[in-house]
Amino acid sequence: MNAPALNPSPFATEMWHLLKPFAWVIAIATLLGGMGGLATASLLEQVNSALHGNAPLSLSAGAGLAVLALFAVGGHTVAGLLNSFTGQRLVASLRK
Repeated sequence: MNAPALNPSPFATEMWHLLKPFAWVIAIATLLGGMGGLATASLLEQVNSALHGNAPLSLSAGAGLAVLALFAVGGHTVAGLLNSFTGQRLVASLRK
């Protein structure tokens, strides 16, 4: 049996043509945003453990919290900047 051919809609085709030049930037922004989200979840888990633990917070645990905070904020910031850059370039290409 022959499988039916998948014909993408004209809208999907046009969107792919518009987004194709920015595919790598979009993929990197998505990965950085996801990593920032994972760092945020891990940071919250570490803070919760530190608050409910009996032992005082060690220097290495404090440094780990600082690194996770930097990853969380940095990941979200860079992802937002890349998405803004992509959006502005996309609008500029539409105005041509």
